[in-house]
Amino acid sequence: MLDYLTSTIASTHILTGASATLLLGHLDVPSDAPALLGFVNDTLMSTYPPELRNNVSSMWLIHAAMRVVDTCPIKRLCEVVGSLQDGLSVWVADQHQVLTRKHLMWVVFVPSFHQLN
Repeated sequence: MLDYLTSTIASTHILTGASATLLLGHLDVPSDAPALLGFVNDTLMSTYPPELRNNVSSMWLIHAAMRVVDTCPIKRLCEVVGSLQDGLSVWVADQHQVLTRKHLMWVVFVPSFHQLN
């Protein structure tokens, strides 16, 4: 169902962080919705750097994407991270210096360390 909704939203060619964040909130097993992960990846790439009016929704999308990574079963972690790699790497590289160091540490890196324990 999530992949169907994702493909319907993506077919409008309007990538929004709010749509991706909402759909991610209903994802139980990340690798079971490859279209959704692709949509989120594309949305992450297309929303960087965020317009001033989209800063908050962009941060929510990053939080949601990292929550998916953080809660992903270890057996599927490589697959999920691989699906989100391009979009997350744009934000982690942060060429426009949108994120503060605090954002980078707590939003991007800290949740992923939980998987390594």
